Formats: sequence, C-alpha cells, structure tokens
Amino acid sequence: MALGQKIKRIEAERAENALLVDESNKFNSTSYLLAGILHQFKQPLVYLGTEVLKLRTQRHKSGQDDPQSEEILGYMENQIGGMNDLVGNFYSFYSQQAQLGEFSLQRAIDNVLEMLGPSLQAGNINVIKGYQDQRLCADEKALKQILLILLENTVSVLREKQPDTPSLWISCSGGHPVTIEVRDNAGGIVADALDKIFNIHYSKKQAQGLGIGLALARKLAETRLNGSLTVHNTPAGACFVLTLQSTERS
Repeated sequence: MALGQKIKRIEAERAENALLVDESNKFNSTSYLLAGILHQFKQPLVYLGTEVLKLRTQRHKSGQDDPQSEEILGYMENQIGGMNDLVGNFYSFYSQQAQLGEFSLQRAIDNVLEMLGPSLQAGNINVIKGYQDQRLCADEKALKQILLILLENTVSVLREKQPDTPSLWISCSGGHPVTIEVRDNAGGIVADALDKIFNIHYSKKQAQGLGIGLALARKLAETRLNGSLTVHNTPAGACFVLTLQSTERS
C-alpha cells in the first residue's frame, strides 16, 4: 500500500473513531440528565401509592367498602405500580452506574421491550419471543443499549414499510458465545447497503430514536461485550445477529 493511501486510511479511521466518541459522549450527557429527571419521578409515584393505600385503609376501618370503590382503588394501584416499574427500568438504563456482573438475560430483554411498548403498540407490531431465561455474566447495560438501538431501528423500518402483519422476532441461543437475533418482515436491506449499514457516516444519516446509530451498537458489541454485531437478509426481512462472550451461570 502506498504511503499516501495508508495515511488517508489512518486519518479516516481516526475521524470515524472521533465521531463515535462524540456520539457516545452525547449519549452519556443525555443519560445523566434523564437519570436525574427519572429520579424525581420516583418520589411522587411513591407518594401517590402511599396515599392510595391510606385511603383504602381508612375506608375499610370506617366500613365504607364497596365493590366500585375497591375496583377504582385497585386500578389506581396497578397503574401507579406499572409506572413505578417503568420509571425504574428507564432509570437503570440511563444511570451511569456500571452493570458488569451476573444478570438474567430474559429480564434484560423484557426490560428493553417494555421501554419500547408505546412504539410497538402504535405500530401494531407483533413481537415473537424465542428465548428462555439464563444467567449471564457480562455488561448488562451495554447489552441493553445495543438491543435498544437494534429494536428501535427495527420498529422504525416496520412503521415505514408497513407490511401486512408487522412483526419482529427476538431469539437467543445459549452456549459460548451467546447469540441474540433480532429480525423483521419489512422486506430486508438493499444489497448495496448491507456493507454500509454499520458505517458511521451512513448510520448518522439513517439513525432514528437515540440517534447513536448502528455504528455505535457494533462498537459496543466489540469493546464492551467482546463480541460482534452483523446483519444479513432473510426471505422476510433483515436479521441482526449479536454475539457476546459471557460466563453462563446455573
């Protein structure tokens, strides 16, 4: 390789790494702000839950129990509990605390799907799960970040392409390494884009949602999970394959 070409290649790699660092820093700054906001949401939710419990206790002591009131109070408790769980999931995701250690793969995936619940419902997207619970030892936060990027990308494509029955599949296989697949029925990626989809410049133009793109997802897979992220087409649509090195626990 000529010296000039080698210099250009090195400069291009440095530029791409700088863009990834910049996007990652933006994400971290936003995460810090959102974690603070979500923490503030926890306090009124705890207060509301306590007040509903006090109201129920007072009504029971005064003999004012009736089925309609109990139904309303039960509904309020369920809604407050659901909001509290959702805020907790978001806080865990956006907090700056490292999460390297043992965790439940099923719970991690379910948490991300729960965060995307409104988008999935708005697009009338059917989610087909193909995984069982297993204990992993890895960077849980990095895994969730990657899954959120992949799933947001899939949801955006499905809502854009609008197949007859918009669906996404997420499946896992155990062992070493662990493999997680996210695929859809949106028709696939055009052939000349398959080699570019993880390119930082391409990703910055195409990225939706968090705006950190598939390039950062691949970088996280390689640097934080000691794995890889690839994509290929199936007869129905695109299939992203995430592999990660992990110690499986019983």
